[in-house]
Amino acid sequence: MKPYAMLMLIIAATAMILVSGAYAGDTFTWTGADGGNTNWNDADNWSGAAGYPGDGVGGVKDDIAKIPGSLADNKYPVVFNDDDITIKRLEIEGKAGEDDLVFLSDDASHKLRIDTHPTGADPIAADKAALSIGTDGVMKLQEKSELWFTSSEIETFVIDIDGTLEFADGTGDDMPELVIGDGKTVTIEDDGVLKGTSGGRITGEVGNPDCPDTLVLGSDAQMKGSFVIDTILYNHGYVHTGDTTPGTIELTCHPKGGTGHWHVDGGTSSEALSRLIVNTNVGGCGYVEVYNFGVLSVNRHMSVSTNVFREAPGPRACGYLYLTRGGKIEVQKGIRFEIDRFDTVDCPVIE
Repeated sequence: MKPYAMLMLIIAATAMILVSGAYAGDTFTWTGADGGNTNWNDADNWSGAAGYPGDGVGGVKDDIAKIPGSLADNKYPVVFNDDDITIKRLEIEGKAGEDDLVFLSDDASHKLRIDTHPTGADPIAADKAALSIGTDGVMKLQEKSELWFTSSEIETFVIDIDGTLEFADGTGDDMPELVIGDGKTVTIEDDGVLKGTSGGRITGEVGNPDCPDTLVLGSDAQMKGSFVIDTILYNHGYVHTGDTTPGTIELTCHPKGGTGHWHVDGGTSSEALSRLIVNTNVGGCGYVEVYNFGVLSVNRHMSVSTNVFREAPGPRACGYLYLTRGGKIEVQKGIRFEIDRFDTVDCPVIE
């Protein structure tokens, strides 16, 4: 073979390798080995590869991070970097009684981005979630921290939660945030909880009405506590304003819907009310329950009706409103509040 032809063959073979062999990234497992140091960015706290997840070695932020549930107490990682961390997948096994991943609460904004198909790299396996949290697992977002799901290559992300994704220690503009990339959809699966301890914001990367960002609560997923939700929301599970303590959920900006249920619960007194504030159009089926010291404020059209294709037997069938004594519904003048079935206990208040 002539030298020129041989050179062309080598170049072609190299190109095929570069095209077909996208950078695979590294898989890291947290060990917390560096004494009392729980810094995510400390390479001595990880095994499986040199460096730490999201360090960008290889030019692509394509790493997978695993946090086992078998570590000693107080050995779990804390995110307090000044720069964004971007990884491809995060797996939290979970340990009872421990916060398995915490974002530091301070004056800085700490971000973790998950991109399941980075440019120039292979996507995660089809049967894997972008984020998985085991039964005893707790991932805690604190003041000003942000958890992003964004990609230029894919449209949907799956979060598999059996434990808790907690939004803690932040109010107003300092609320911790779950940020959904422009035009992307994040689906919460399994029976875990999004918990708004002091307040959390579900928001989008940009406010583009042509490419709205969407959160989907699966049929067993739960949202409890205080939230501001300005993305599209398909609630196919359970939304609670509280649990044992009062909370406030504001539905705003893009419309909400789904086949799930809305609970205004957790209020404890006239000074500690729970509230569901409807500041955008809400439709779908399911049921609405307003309990003692709970207030449903309807400021935009809300319709919860029977779905003939998903009808369920019993008193909690689709399109059902349950209003207890001490519960209150406020409907603004000129606003339509539509429900198919209505049940009250004692003397509720509707204004």
